[in-house]
Amino acid sequence: MVVCSVFVWCTHDGMIFEKYGNWLSKKEFEGKWWAKPLGGCSFCFTGQVSFWTGLVLFGLSYEVVLFACFAMFFDRIKSKVL
Repeated sequence: MVVCSVFVWCTHDGMIFEKYGNWLSKKEFEGKWWAKPLGGCSFCFTGQVSFWTGLVLFGLSYEVVLFACFAMFFDRIKSKVL
């Protein structure tokens, strides 16, 4: 999802969410399982956002998993191409 990539990009130095990015990259959060899905990793963040978005859109069905998988797949392609 493009929104996820833009959000993670905006957490880099000099961007609008720089303080949030700095908070996530603190030494005390290093190795914490929950830091990546909160925006520390574009792939992980995309998976979380697409999972919860799919849950709202499709309810409890297999389509949620497919939606999240496709979003993560396209995020991986985006990171390799760009």
